[in-house]
Amino acid sequence: MFGEVEDAVNAVRWLAEQPYVDPNYIYLFGHSVGGGIAALVSLMDDVPIRHCGSCSGLYPVSIFQEWRSIAPFRVQDKQECQLRLLHGNTEWMQRHHYAFAGTLEPDFLAVCRPYKTGKIKALMLHIEEVPGDHFSALPIAVKRYFDIVEKNRKK
Repeated sequence: MFGEVEDAVNAVRWLAEQPYVDPNYIYLFGHSVGGGIAALVSLMDDVPIRHCGSCSGLYPVSIFQEWRSIAPFRVQDKQECQLRLLHGNTEWMQRHHYAFAGTLEPDFLAVCRPYKTGKIKALMLHIEEVPGDHFSALPIAVKRYFDIVEKNRKK
């Protein structure tokens, strides 16, 4: 989740330059790894988005152990893993991120719990549990995020 973040940022910048796009109203949302990428974009200050969101994108550091056969880096390096996640880096957030997690996703809910209980402060991270698992939670999360976008546009 390094080169992919750069790809997402470049795609947003390209979109913002299109004559038919209002660059003041660009939002970014991703599911699963795409959600992890959207979450990492919230750490960047030079991306033309208002805010971003994710469904099932707040990964625990342990995910890289599961992905060790495909990870393009040494998953034994804890710092290397930590740099690829929003969790643990929220103090550097530059814009709001709306994270949704399905009620049937224990790993994602475990990451969300310290933020929801106030144990970890993250002023720009908004977490909401939605019914479902990794896939069935997605349509609900997208609807809720669109509601946030619409409410934001009216301000």
